[in-house]
Amino acid sequence: MSQDEAGDLNDALSALEAWRGARSWARVAVASAKEAVPVGPRQVYLSTFYEMRRIEYALQAASSRPDTEDPRPDPWAQPIEQPDEAKEHHRVSLPLSGRLHLDCGLCFASGDVECATCQGEGSIGGGKSRRRCPSCRGAGRQDCESCRGSGGVYGRPVAVSEIKRCERMQISEASDLPVDALLELLDEEREGDVVQSHESERITEVPRRRGGYRDAARDKELDAIVAKLARDPGVPEGGQIRRQRLEVRAVPAWRVTLNDEQTVFVYGTPPRVSPKRALQSPLGKLVSLFIRSD
Repeated sequence: MSQDEAGDLNDALSALEAWRGARSWARVAVASAKEAVPVGPRQVYLSTFYEMRRIEYALQAASSRPDTEDPRPDPWAQPIEQPDEAKEHHRVSLPLSGRLHLDCGLCFASGDVECATCQGEGSIGGGKSRRRCPSCRGAGRQDCESCRGSGGVYGRPVAVSEIKRCERMQISEASDLPVDALLELLDEEREGDVVQSHESERITEVPRRRGGYRDAARDKELDAIVAKLARDPGVPEGGQIRRQRLEVRAVPAWRVTLNDEQTVFVYGTPPRVSPKRALQSPLGKLVSLFIRSD
C-alpha cells in the first residue's frame, strides 16, 4: 500500500469513527479495512448579487379617480448609486419631486372593497341569530380606506434600489456515489473545504489552472457546469447583475472495502454512511426493525 493509499484509508477510518461516535450504541466500530478509494465530488456554487429597483409611493386619498393616470417614473432612470461592495438587502431610497394622480391600487379604482366583517355576505351570525352586518349595513361592501371611496389617490414617488442575492449549485465528479448520497449533497448545504473561489462582475468559466490530465479533465467538467449556471443564475426579470462569486468545495467521500469484502461509502461533513443500514450494531438493528414496523 502506497503512502497516499494509507493516508486515504486513515482518513476514511477517521470519518467512520466520527460517524459511529454520533450514535455509538447503534453503530459498529471499524478499526481496519482493506482499502479506501476517494470518490469525493465537488459542490459548485454560483452566487449572484443583483440590483432590483422599484417606485414606492407615499399615498393620500384624492377627491376623484384620474381620467388618465399620470405617467409613472422609470426607477432605472433615477440617479441612485449603490456601493460597489454593497451586501445583500442593502437599500437606497431617493425621494422624487412631484405628486402623481393615480388609480387606487387597493380597490382597483372601484372606490369600495369587500366588507371585512361579513366577508361580503351582508349579514353575520347564523340561524335565528343571523342579522344585518353593522359595518356595511347589509351592502357587503365598504368604502376603500386608501382612497376613501373616490377610486383615486395622490402618490409622492420614492425610487428604491435593493441588493438581492440568489444562488445555484450543482455537483461535479459524482458518478461513483450512490444515489442516496448524491441526493443529500444536492440539498444546497455546504460541505467539505473550499478548494477554489473567484469573484468578478460576471463569471462564465473556472479560472485556468496548471496541471496534468486529471486537472484538465476536471476543469473541463467544471467549465461545463459553470457555463450552465451562468446561463440561468436565477436572477428574476428586471434584475441587473452587479457581481458573482464562484465557490468550489471538495466533499470528503470514500468507497471503503471492509475486511469482510462489504463495501460502504462514507461521505460529507458531518460524516454519513451509505447504505443507510450498514454497520449497525445488534441494538441498532433491533431499533431499526421496530421503527420500520411502525
